[in-house]
Amino acid sequence: MKINISVVIVFISILFVCFVYAQDESAQPFESEREQEAIKKRTEQIEKMSKDSDSHIKFYGLVKDQYGDPVAGARVVVTYRHFDLFSPYFTKHSKAVANTDSQGRFVFEDLNGRSLYVKKIEKEGYIYDFRKNRNRYFNYDAKRSDIFTPDKQNFIVFICDKKPKPGFVIEKIKSYIGKASGETLQVDIYEGFLRSSRTRKGRWGDIRIEIRPSANAGDHTVKIKLNNQDDGLLVKEPVDNLDASDQDGSLLVEDLGESHVASDDGCIKSVEFTIKQYERVAKDIYYKGQKETGAVYARVYLKLSAGNTSVRLDCKLYTNLEGGKNLNYDRKYTLNRKIQDVSAKIDKEPKNVMLYKERAELKERLFLYDDAIFDISKAIKIDPENKGLQRVKEDLQWGKEKMAERKARGFKFPD
Repeated sequence: MKINISVVIVFISILFVCFVYAQDESAQPFESEREQEAIKKRTEQIEKMSKDSDSHIKFYGLVKDQYGDPVAGARVVVTYRHFDLFSPYFTKHSKAVANTDSQGRFVFEDLNGRSLYVKKIEKEGYIYDFRKNRNRYFNYDAKRSDIFTPDKQNFIVFICDKKPKPGFVIEKIKSYIGKASGETLQVDIYEGFLRSSRTRKGRWGDIRIEIRPSANAGDHTVKIKLNNQDDGLLVKEPVDNLDASDQDGSLLVEDLGESHVASDDGCIKSVEFTIKQYERVAKDIYYKGQKETGAVYARVYLKLSAGNTSVRLDCKLYTNLEGGKNLNYDRKYTLNRKIQDVSAKIDKEPKNVMLYKERAELKERLFLYDDAIFDISKAIKIDPENKGLQRVKEDLQWGKEKMAERKARGFKFPD
């Protein structure tokens, strides 16, 4: 009897578990349908909101140079945000392009979206500097308070700097750890950099950069002085590439092209500033001096990173050898000028094989391999026993072949 009662209890328990499980299983499809319906409703709401945010975009822009003259034939690239059924959140960024007319004007009137962003302006011989064009984003979404109202009578002005005439500017580079113990980095605008603590104790060149301990522990004072008090310095704050970003966070590499033209105004005799521990600072130091050949201009670009007891300096020196104010380093122009100078020396010393080698190396840097090989072949005719020249020719042949292979793969070499 006891066994029968136990069997009955077990049987009833199994039936109860099966009933509960069946109830759960029947509820699951119902809950799933409710969730799917809610997702569908939310998606439809987002789609409607995105679609309703679009409006007819009209934009009237005017491109001028730094002197106020219109820039004709410039290519203006914009991106606009708009509804798109197949994009995440039904929002897409598309590109549009227009060209400026003879008065520097450009117009967009056939776009639909909720915002427009002027990304870049391109023309040969000009630089679009985004720092001079802070107003580049325009909102057309009527649901927002900052909606932009286009005015055909008042074009939005954009500045596109006209590049100065290329100058014969040389570049010299130096990395240096300056300890806060009285060490000095000295700069000669023609010769480059010299670390005085390891070579010379006295003054050398034109500019001295000193690192000194600050009143606050771990901080450093940077002093930049002139060796000749008749010279002058001018300090500008450059924009670091790492600090310049687009609306979507991408780097604006193409926008970072400042026109470095020296000025005669605002020159001082010394510069002093403090860099805090673990801080990073960038400075542009412009130099104006008087040499035997007349006025001369240079620029020292400094990137400083402060540690505990020292400061790392990454330095670049740019000097205009023609005495001009343009301190933009134009690699192609400078190399061609150097080739001209070496060619003039070859005319005076046609048997000097080292001059042919020097010119060949300059031409190699411009990827002019055939011309470089021709120069080395001339040098070998003058000195056929020179094995070094033979090795240079072999290297040039190898470089020419590699360049051809890379071109075949679609790589574009700079002009």
